[in-house]
Amino acid sequence: MDLRDSTAALRELVEKNARPYHERNTLAAESFRKTEGEPHRGHRVATAAEHIFANMPVRIRPGRAARRLASQLGAGRRSANPA
Repeated sequence: MDLRDSTAALRELVEKNARPYHERNTLAAESFRKTEGEPHRGHRVATAAEHIFANMPVRIRPGRAARRLASQLGAGRRSANPA
């Protein structure tokens, strides 16, 4: 299976199991309350996005492409006993 096939399979799996993340609005509202009064809307939006991404769940799906990405990011090179 080449990368194109594996990404198509992953896309199909994601679309099949996708669910809306309703808590995103709550997280955005929390952030906007904390930054109320700041003059730059762009900064407030960026802060809200950071808050959402820091607090939303991430689902790791099985697949060769996911393992390849993890190894490219260095996850496969960590050891339990660092020297």
